[in-house]
Amino acid sequence: MCIRDSYIDDDPFIQKIIKTWFSKVPEIKLDVCGSVKELKDFLGNRYDIIVSDNFLGDGNVHDILNEIKGSNIADTPIMVYTGSVDKLDLNELKKMGNVMEILPKPFEMKSFMKKIEFIKKSKAKSA
Repeated sequence: MCIRDSYIDDDPFIQKIIKTWFSKVPEIKLDVCGSVKELKDFLGNRYDIIVSDNFLGDGNVHDILNEIKGSNIADTPIMVYTGSVDKLDLNELKKMGNVMEILPKPFEMKSFMKKIEFIKKSKAKSA
């Protein structure tokens, strides 16, 4: 079974790190985009999880949630990571979309991948 993930970050260095991490899990197909505007090209796809930085060059997680609202990926679980955890309210984000987790930066690969696995298992149980 192939797992399809979408990853959103505008920092090419972070994109490279995440691609390297995901390359260690061959059953995952990773789509990477760097902006809210670029996300529009991915709205026709289906994903098991969306992982996004909170702050992008052209918006933030609120803009992402507004962009995907009403699309075929609106119900996809989302994990947001940020260096400003205290500026995000998980309950507020859950009202806007299917945000499951806020992960503080910096993070290690092991904790990052564990969070993704937990979210996917939660999704599978609710299906």
